[in-house]
Amino acid sequence: ARSMFDEVGEADLTGEIGKQDTDAFLRTLADELTSLPKSVAGNPVKAILYVLNTRFRLMGDHFRAQCVRWTEHLRRGKALIAAAVDPRSYLPSRGETLQLTSENIAALKSYFLNHTGNTDSVMGDLLRAVKELFQGVYPNQLHPILEVRSFFAGLCEKLGSRLAIQAYLTPHKDLIGSSIALYLLESGSNLAVARTLFEDAVEDTDEIGYKKVTGLKARASGKPIVAFLETNSDALRSIETIREALAGYRHLPSDDDANMLFLLTKGSHLQAVKADWFREWFKGQIRTIDGLSALELTPNMLRPSVLLQAALEQNGRFRKAIMLAQHGESVAGSYYFRFPVRFLHDAEIRSYMTTAETIAVHRLPDGATYLNISQEEFDVRVAAVKNIGLGTGCKNPDAKPGHEGATCDSPDCFNCPNVFLIAEPENV
Repeated sequence: ARSMFDEVGEADLTGEIGKQDTDAFLRTLADELTSLPKSVAGNPVKAILYVLNTRFRLMGDHFRAQCVRWTEHLRRGKALIAAAVDPRSYLPSRGETLQLTSENIAALKSYFLNHTGNTDSVMGDLLRAVKELFQGVYPNQLHPILEVRSFFAGLCEKLGSRLAIQAYLTPHKDLIGSSIALYLLESGSNLAVARTLFEDAVEDTDEIGYKKVTGLKARASGKPIVAFLETNSDALRSIETIREALAGYRHLPSDDDANMLFLLTKGSHLQAVKADWFREWFKGQIRTIDGLSALELTPNMLRPSVLLQAALEQNGRFRKAIMLAQHGESVAGSYYFRFPVRFLHDAEIRSYMTTAETIAVHRLPDGATYLNISQEEFDVRVAAVKNIGLGTGCKNPDAKPGHEGATCDSPDCFNCPNVFLIAEPENV
């Protein structure tokens, strides 16, 4: 299987995912194929499916665990805020919208320096203060007020990292990245579509148990890319969690990013996910997954792999893969007609040819000689052909429509008016 991919894989893959990613794909494939179980090692199709399924299982388990971890983190933050003290009770400058005045900063510092509650109480009060005074974004070292910078940096030393505290308020970067990765694995979409999903991308559908996720493909003039995901799928659950968590923060990104589903905290605002960020984040996650850490996997490998898996699991038929990819048949081949699929088709054709040859000569006393095989091999072939008691005959082999006068040598009897059915009642 490795030698076959070396022979044809590079030509097939380079145009789609780039020379560098292609080389990495072939290297990782070669590494994995050397440790295949014996049950699949002798079959290229089973070998490739084994590799793909193993990769998807390991990645899926890892990204689901990340989503569970950081979703629970968000829920805990929500509970802490619900039990927290309203900052208006200890800040002198009150109002519907709290202002970051010098009096309020002084009162804020005094309140936390003299706080007598437990860690959860302190954390809850801090989160609510950040939400009310700083629009839900924990102040970092770039905040313009030195007093604020130093005070909140000191709180981090006692309560945990800024990233962990911020993750109580807005989705952690690992939740955002893992949600995108699960969407890629479940939908077969590409990264450009996944990271630019709009906030309202998820819709109800008439299909019970499914929801529709609609993205846009910029490279195809904004063509809508639709994926139907199970309502209880991991990707959809994480998407719903992120959308709910960011509902109160849509005023923080720029106008261009305000409607994006996936938003990352950066400085004092939120921004859409960049391709470079996700690529580096994804590779960093792969390095932490046992069984994949030594492989140079990239996000660009996911879509072709998902579509190839769909084609192979359908015995080389493209309909499921075309549906997932939302391609026309004119571009289907470049994605799915890889060497494993060609192998499947070749195997089917060879099987048909072997059967046809065997049936044609099986009653001849020297049939094995006609096929240039041993009698033992011929007997195995005959035994493998199931006797259904039906066959065809020809009324006139010299009268095929359009070829009258010439002896017919075409095998398409099913489509000829001269054919008649031969039945052996005892075998039917």
